[in-house]
Amino acid sequence: MTMTRAPRNWIWEVAIAVAILAAIVAAAAWGWIGDSGAHYNRGWANFERGRYRAAIANFDQALRLEPGAAYIYANRAGARMMLGQYREAIADYDQALRGEPDTAYIYASRAIAKSGLGQYREAIADYDHALRLEPDAAYIYVNRAGARSSLDQYKEAIADYDQALRLEPDNVDAYVSRGEAKPNLGAYEEAFADFDQALRLEPHNAHVYISRGKVNFDLGRIQEAFADFRSGVAAGARQRPNLHQPGRCQVRPWPN
Repeated sequence: MTMTRAPRNWIWEVAIAVAILAAIVAAAAWGWIGDSGAHYNRGWANFERGRYRAAIANFDQALRLEPGAAYIYANRAGARMMLGQYREAIADYDQALRGEPDTAYIYASRAIAKSGLGQYREAIADYDHALRLEPDAAYIYVNRAGARSSLDQYKEAIADYDQALRLEPDNVDAYVSRGEAKPNLGAYEEAFADFDQALRLEPHNAHVYISRGKVNFDLGRIQEAFADFRSGVAAGARQRPNLHQPGRCQVRPWPN
């Protein structure tokens, strides 16, 4: 009897020990994830306050605990872009895409970084890929149009702005940017119509006044130009700075 009970007791003891060990490992894993989440949350809080170097340090700590987290790489890249560290941002987006190869937002964000280095054709390739994944994303059309304008591809840029406005008829950025592109094709009155529509949507948008003022100035309408510039300065004084925009392209937490 003793010989048969001992092995069974041993088996149960091993099973219990394994269960306890598994519980300890699971608890530790949840602790690591929780710690990485805390560092990540601090990183995004610092990002929102404009403390980009502190945010990067927080994201570094989070990645040491969760080294395969694509969303942390993507958001550290956003902080690096705000500091003009475009090459480092691209490296982070590359790493994020290894973990999330079908995420349009990461391709579109990497394209912004490439544009920051003047790599507009490479940026357009990333926007193309992003649009294959998310064909109804108006912001990607707007950003691709900006890259095309930088290559003097104004007809193609305007086509992108048109598509963005079909998807989002109240997209102020698309109206303003299309208004900036149209004078390059001699379509001045159409440009003014775009600026006017943007101001109907956002009457205190400083950027619209400044852009319209530049077109007025180029046409020799000096009084109208300076009136727009004054309105732009006044509107700018009322606007709260948006910490999420390097240039015209939005950086936001991912995933939302």
